[in-house]
Amino acid sequence: MPELASLEELRRKALDAIARYMRAKLAKSEFHLGKDLVHYAGAVYDEREVVAMVDSILDGWFALSKRGEFFERRLAEYIGTRHAVLVNSGSSANLLAVGSLVESKMVKSMDEVITPALTFPATINPLILYGLKPVLVDVSLETLNLDVSNLKAALSGRTKLIMLPHLFGIPNHMNDVMSFAEQNGLLVVEDCCDALGTEYNGTRVGSIGIMGTFSFYVAHQITLGEGGAITTNDERLAYVIKSMREWGRVPSGEPLLDLQSRDKLTPDYSLKYTFVTKGYNVKPLEFQAAFGLEQLNRLPEINRARRRNYKVLSDLFQEYSRYFMLPKIPRGSSPSWYSFPLMVRPTAPFKRWEIVEYLEKNNIETRPLFTGNITRQPAYRGIDFKRVGALENSDLATESGFFIGVYPGIDGERMDYMISVIRRFLASYP
Repeated sequence: MPELASLEELRRKALDAIARYMRAKLAKSEFHLGKDLVHYAGAVYDEREVVAMVDSILDGWFALSKRGEFFERRLAEYIGTRHAVLVNSGSSANLLAVGSLVESKMVKSMDEVITPALTFPATINPLILYGLKPVLVDVSLETLNLDVSNLKAALSGRTKLIMLPHLFGIPNHMNDVMSFAEQNGLLVVEDCCDALGTEYNGTRVGSIGIMGTFSFYVAHQITLGEGGAITTNDERLAYVIKSMREWGRVPSGEPLLDLQSRDKLTPDYSLKYTFVTKGYNVKPLEFQAAFGLEQLNRLPEINRARRRNYKVLSDLFQEYSRYFMLPKIPRGSSPSWYSFPLMVRPTAPFKRWEIVEYLEKNNIETRPLFTGNITRQPAYRGIDFKRVGALENSDLATESGFFIGVYPGIDGERMDYMISVIRRFLASYP
């Protein structure tokens, strides 16, 4: 017993030392005006996340376990669904969301899926990989999300699914989308990778469609280093997703469901090696879940900071609305902003490349609007997309759109610097 007591004491002292180290490190963090990069995104954490992670590591069990299950319960409660399943990335979340619909025979190869042309590869790749037919529609310039006026033209007798990203944290017009889906017997998967905490009419995205997917990559609202999750109210889909997360076997601690016949196995065959879906290994690690639990605790303050920074930049760019197209928030919604997206108007006296080059030379990070029109990306030139209309707005986003950061690491000093650089550039124009 004395030896065990001393190990616990050593552990406590080690964690205390780590906490002190992190506090000291963060206290010494400085921003050098004009020299240090103003990142568009970054991890926001302190000693609490690091101590929780190391404490988990010291348990000596690295595979997903009790902390992972607790994270899933907490996330489901936050989003407002019965289930959340933790995976190793947002890309894997989308892959399993689409795969679970195929495994459950809710969609099948060559079924059509309505999805916007302005997107991210992780949203559209699972559709292609599972042999579904993406039907690309244009986006609204106001929200940069799917233009609901295109839904009717995109519908055919083979349409089964709407794959719906809430880009940049801006929610889609979900009342219109869900009404259309219900009238036509369609499923809706919400890609919420940019939008953890976004609300539409008081409901959090990820709980409106049949499934929601999330990313915990460092650029998003919370991070596990890497990570993702799928949320759903559908018991059977949750089971299938858990199975697909672990090679396709019967999920740990779950009963055997009638997904596949077991008549070719012996009656005593272990459920651990009974494979009922065609799955992958996309589990995160237990210490990531420990880190993530602390991130969930600070999510309200993170989203307040993102909204505050967005408001500051919105007020600034409203002064220059003759040069820029700015997003408009759907009525009744409250975005959890991923970034600050904008597009240079065709009538502006400068091009996107000019302001982007100026910002980057002054150490302010920028990014284009993800893929732009995805049909123009090299990897997708051979894909037989079905297109609805000319995709003019997606082309405009490709040619004139970019974003800058709003994450909480952009404090008052960094924000003041960003504003001064932007004003300096725009002062050259009438």
